[in-house]
Amino acid sequence: MLQDYAAQLPTDFEMCSKVWEQITIPQYPNLPEYGVKAGQTNPDFLNAELFLNEVLPPYQRSFKGHTGPFIFEFQRTGIEPVEFLKRLDGFLGKLPKDFRYSVEIRNALVLSSDYRSILQHHGVSHVYNHWTYMPGLVEQHKRLDEVFTAPFVVFRLLTPLRVKYA
Repeated sequence: MLQDYAAQLPTDFEMCSKVWEQITIPQYPNLPEYGVKAGQTNPDFLNAELFLNEVLPPYQRSFKGHTGPFIFEFQRTGIEPVEFLKRLDGFLGKLPKDFRYSVEIRNALVLSSDYRSILQHHGVSHVYNHWTYMPGLVEQHKRLDEVFTAPFVVFRLLTPLRVKYA
């Protein structure tokens, strides 16, 4: 599939790719579409080896010239921000530096100087997201001490603030 996409893109055109939720959710939602995993703890949450062995190789083989930042989207995880940031820091430290990464959080409590420092240390961009329960884009930037954490920026304009997808 990546080869097919690559064949349709102009030279040097880059695309962001959102990484599987298998890596970004600590617990599977208790919904029928998750089958036997529904409601269960996800053993692959922030599993760098899974990313390195299963996600990255197809991009290295078939999409290298078109690979923009990988987006790791974290919903409101239920994990305390301090613990989440510790785990995120360890995860980001295991990723190869020859690709770019972005972190999208959906928990405003995580937006802090500590979060900014971790992203900045790893050269990872915060995804400024316009989403239901997040502060506005300017407020997100203020909470990050008005510092961009990487030499690139990713914005996702999703829903109007305080409006649900439904």
